[in-house]
Amino acid sequence: MADIITTLNTKYGNVTVIKGALQIPRISSGSIALDKITGGGIPLNKFTYITGAESSGKTTLAIHIAIEMQKKDTTRYIGYVDMEHAFDMQYAKGIGLDEGRCIFVQPDNSQHAWGMIADMCESGQVSLIILDSIATLVTQQEIDGDISDQHVGIEARLNGQSMRKVIPLLSKNKVTFIGINQLRQNIGVIGYGNKHTSPGGYSFRYASHLTLEPARIATIKDNENTAISNRTKVKVAKSKVCPPYKECEFDLVYGVGIDQCGEVVDLAIIYKLITKNGAWYTFTRNGEILVKEQGRSNFIDAIKKHALYPELVAQVRQMAEV
Repeated sequence: MADIITTLNTKYGNVTVIKGALQIPRISSGSIALDKITGGGIPLNKFTYITGAESSGKTTLAIHIAIEMQKKDTTRYIGYVDMEHAFDMQYAKGIGLDEGRCIFVQPDNSQHAWGMIADMCESGQVSLIILDSIATLVTQQEIDGDISDQHVGIEARLNGQSMRKVIPLLSKNKVTFIGINQLRQNIGVIGYGNKHTSPGGYSFRYASHLTLEPARIATIKDNENTAISNRTKVKVAKSKVCPPYKECEFDLVYGVGIDQCGEVVDLAIIYKLITKNGAWYTFTRNGEILVKEQGRSNFIDAIKKHALYPELVAQVRQMAEV
């Protein structure tokens, strides 16, 4: 082996020779349930593709991943490419994002966006880049042309070329890349077949190491019939880093993000750490009842009041193996 390595280094420069199985580092998604079905969280130094309908929680999920990245990598910045020109910093700060450790850019066109992404990758100062969203990328040719001009495939070709350039930079510079995309109606599909497609070409689906598809499945209202959160289902549509086609559910609370407390309680019931009888929730330790409350919200308030929440989280994470 030493001979061929020496030959490769001499002929092609100092190359990296991979020996044995690769260990893929991961970062939490902000959801224990999602971490479990993705094999431990979002893969680092890879491309994660998030696509879904409007108000399905795509940007919120990306913000949670950015928050976790800020916790893990305290020296580098988060790069946010806001092509939609709609990012709400107050909302992100309310969830927990540190604005001072983020670099926000709003490029004029696709060429500038991809150039900025490549430059941030090569700078060594950015740990995570979020492109929001792919559907709003617009080429300079479209901007310069008439609004009725047809530009068939021009964006898809540019995206494919750019992805081929950016993907190798991720592992080389230890940068994680998240691309957010929308859905469009797949015209002509009647009956069987996928009725939706994603704009921007297929290069993102092929290049992605992990593809997540969040979907809003219910709206939760309070006693005054006011919507307070969405029940969200996330599907692993494609994965090179974990078994695909698994699903999980959690609540996205308006102004708060992922309802982590509620998710922990739901998982604790599944793992039989909490007993639920009707509307009553009971948390025990070695047969001793620590908390018993009626109603989910009352129970969550009680375990926080008695400082039992960290213990419950640790037990849930142990059971979930994340």
